[in-house]
Amino acid sequence: MTKYTDMTNIQVFNYNGSNVPMTRNENGVVYVNLTEVAKAFPNKNLSKIVNSIEIKEYCKALAEITNVSSADLLIVSKGGDVSKQGTWAHQKVALRVAQKLSPDFAVQVDTWIEELLTKGKVELRPAVPQSYSEALRQLADEVEAKEKAQLLLAEKSEQLDESKEWYSIKRWAKKHRRNWRDYSWRKLKAVSYELGYEVKKIFDSNFDEVNIYHRVVFEAVYGR
Repeated sequence: MTKYTDMTNIQVFNYNGSNVPMTRNENGVVYVNLTEVAKAFPNKNLSKIVNSIEIKEYCKALAEITNVSSADLLIVSKGGDVSKQGTWAHQKVALRVAQKLSPDFAVQVDTWIEELLTKGKVELRPAVPQSYSEALRQLADEVEAKEKAQLLLAEKSEQLDESKEWYSIKRWAKKHRRNWRDYSWRKLKAVSYELGYEVKKIFDSNFDEVNIYHRVVFEAVYGR
């Protein structure tokens, strides 16, 4: 198991009688246990889905744009605590797999992930409030959660506004009308250190967080 995944805070959710373990690591990324997910879909070939060209290409693109290795997107944990064993998928990969299994399941996984990211945990509440006061409390909690999520998005938007001299690979490629695959994060990272620029991270709606490099670094590697 790699250092990027923290298995100390596993939460288990129920989907049609099957357990779905999920955990959020120290970097704020949620991982889903696909080994346990497979038990909820005995008629689906999960291995075939995970090893499909579509999922592999997605993992390759995700690894490239987020500057992580493919090994950190699908992590196999063996030995030790049985509850921590199995194949754990990065939240983005897990959602793509869930979409192949069932639209209903994909929506449920998305909901769990969103709440884990905004609250740090998922609170299982009765579907129907048992009293008027409980209904008011539940409504207040939901409003508070939405307000926190909106504040988080606002803060991340401010980050984007402040990054006029800093670019992600896709943003730089779009500006220069080129394919983002033409750029190498390895080269950009190396030159960043050579020129004394740090490699920053910023919010991204598709990949949660991506690396950004200073404009001077892009120009040094690829020209203006």
